[in-house]
Amino acid sequence: MFDEAVRQQKLADGRRYAERLAENPDIESVYLCGSLTAGLGNSTSDVDIYVVVHDGERPARPEQSDYDGQRVDIEVRTVRDLRRLAEGLRDAHATTEDNSAVWRLEEHFDDAVRLLSAEFVKAGPETVHTRDLLVQHVDRIRQVLISFRQIRCVNVIEDINGFLDDGLLDGALVTSGAMLNEALEIFLFGCGDLYLGHKWIWHRLERSAGPTFPTEQVRRLAFRAPERPADIVGFVRDRIAFSQVCLTAALVDGWDRPEAGGWRHWTVGADGPRRASDWLPYRFDDGLYLDTFRRRRFRMQPQWLRLWAECGGGRSLAEVVKEHLVDADGDLTEAEVVQRLDKMFEAGTLVAR
Repeated sequence: MFDEAVRQQKLADGRRYAERLAENPDIESVYLCGSLTAGLGNSTSDVDIYVVVHDGERPARPEQSDYDGQRVDIEVRTVRDLRRLAEGLRDAHATTEDNSAVWRLEEHFDDAVRLLSAEFVKAGPETVHTRDLLVQHVDRIRQVLISFRQIRCVNVIEDINGFLDDGLLDGALVTSGAMLNEALEIFLFGCGDLYLGHKWIWHRLERSAGPTFPTEQVRRLAFRAPERPADIVGFVRDRIAFSQVCLTAALVDGWDRPEAGGWRHWTVGADGPRRASDWLPYRFDDGLYLDTFRRRRFRMQPQWLRLWAECGGGRSLAEVVKEHLVDADGDLTEAEVVQRLDKMFEAGTLVAR
């Protein structure tokens, strides 16, 4: 476990170095950021320092420095750079037919998340205003991050199923592992944990995933692939099934508010109805959908996507109906839930074991 005293020493070293940089009157702001200020990091983590200058030519700067034995990474941004990223994230609009605005913002995600967790050493008014704007629109930033990462999952699901169909199990293991990482990060966004980077997923799950999250089950799916070819197909489908649930939790409970950590329906079981492995949910500003690479798509209400995700947990159809009615708290009748499940079976988004 990373010693908190070591983290604080690293930050103290970085702070002293940043204070020297802040003496330059041409610098608008200086702040520490990165994994250490976000409550992450490890014993080899460097200290990230962002220097913000007024608009114009960026000064030459070393990419890395060493201060009293502590490695320090320095990045330079202009006031205009930060203002544009905040306004772009705030104003981004993405639909099923045109989500290019999300892709254009990709290069700004890291800077935005780092500024949200920054520790100012010199706080200029322009950069403080930009950080305040990010904080004000953090729900929108969460939605943009979810929108971008979900596209990666939708793009890879076809490859996974293609590898399975062709018996190329190594390819299925590699691609399903990549999708699981993306789905876990999307779930963490839905929990309000916006720091980027797959290498920190497990630290972030420990602090943000919520009390019902099945950590040991996910460790098995992430790290303990079976050796026998006969077992790999089921293992890959379990990875897909768990990814489907991660996305649903983020899209339903983590979209408007960061409440995905309250999701309860995690179990992947062998009995009862299950979700078809070629379907994934996604959400943009024009709605919530279930989609398959086989060029079929259904618009979904959040309560029905939740119902879809509740299947596949080893419960019988009657148990799924009963549990969903409890969650609905009197807003639905048993007949309505059964009718909706029938439609899902007809559409092929659910299949019987």
